[in-house]
Amino acid sequence: LEDDPLSHAVVDGPAHGTVEMAPDGTFTYTPEADFAGADSFTYEVSDGNGGTDTATVAITVAPVNDAPVADGLETGTDEDTPLEGAVTTSDLEDDPLSHAVVDGPAHGTVEMAPDGTFTYTPEADFAGEDSFTYAVSDGNGGTDTATVAIT
Repeated sequence: LEDDPLSHAVVDGPAHGTVEMAPDGTFTYTPEADFAGADSFTYEVSDGNGGTDTATVAITVAPVNDAPVADGLETGTDEDTPLEGAVTTSDLEDDPLSHAVVDGPAHGTVEMAPDGTFTYTPEADFAGEDSFTYAVSDGNGGTDTATVAIT
């Protein structure tokens, strides 16, 4: 009622992130990496003349899809010998993953199953380095790619 200038300050920070509050009461909340759910913080407002009050800000952090991670692989096989293997991938949300070759080898063929197992067959009498690139998808828009290097 007295038009005193007000200042604001956090008195109890959030449990799952950080908050920066300016004296005018504006704030920026940053959740912890990969956190989704409810969080809150308490702040105090002061008029500079001994008048104070506190309030709690409730925050809901909506989940977002995290892209899966495709790991590269270095492996080898002998001339004229098919190579069977499996790529290593992961997803933070444990979504079902599917795998596919996106750039085939230059000196052979590769077949990849949706579960990431593959068979690489080199060209006849080929000995040397080859590679192919695969993609992993979590079915929710998240993708990643990696390379399998064959020596």
